[in-house]
Amino acid sequence: MENGKEDFRLIAWMASIYYKNGIICIEFNNKFQDVIMNWAKEKGYTKYFIKNIADMDSKYSIRVYELVKQYEKIGKRKIDIASLKAMVGAKTKGYQNFAIFRRDVLEIAKKEINTKSDLIIDFKEIREGRKVVAVEFKIKTKSKSNPYDYDGMTKRDLIKSIQSRMHDRTAETIHAVELFKYHRIILVELIEKFEKGAFEKVVIQHPKAFFKWHLDEINNMFDQERLFKEKKDY
Repeated sequence: MENGKEDFRLIAWMASIYYKNGIICIEFNNKFQDVIMNWAKEKGYTKYFIKNIADMDSKYSIRVYELVKQYEKIGKRKIDIASLKAMVGAKTKGYQNFAIFRRDVLEIAKKEINTKSDLIIDFKEIREGRKVVAVEFKIKTKSKSNPYDYDGMTKRDLIKSIQSRMHDRTAETIHAVELFKYHRIILVELIEKFEKGAFEKVVIQHPKAFFKWHLDEINNMFDQERLFKEKKDY
């Protein structure tokens, strides 16, 4: 800082651009290369496979995916509303209304990410009084390897596993016909909650309603039409 002014440096990305024999040639500034290398060493950058975003229909879904992917190992990320809208590029006036922003950006992004990518996300609103001031994302990597061989299990096996776990925990269960309407991926998500001990210390007064509520909550995180269309439900 000097005379109340901050020092700064401007670096041009490219040293030159020229056209030759039908080819556009671009020469990058060597100093810019140093900046990129220092960034990679000091702060790192987010890497992901294109296949995880290739099938997404919403441009906002792709940007939200990038934002949560950065915090995959941490498992959560909190972003204030103004920053989040700027980060995803939601500049339309209609998005000033949070209900519209949630419906047309966040909910669509959640369903596309959960159905098409390597992540499972959810989010909750952070309020000050009645005003939503921030959103906190919960982030989980989809299981690739698990001591429980979900891929090798039929849907009926998954249902039996849930019924057994419910009965062991509460002495009650949900009828197979009710469970069968859920996609196998939803059933696996519930089993994983059991595996992680999510229900061990919870007082469960109405078991059927309790676990039905959890199944519906998981179910709402996915684009159902696309899920049944693109993911095998054997």
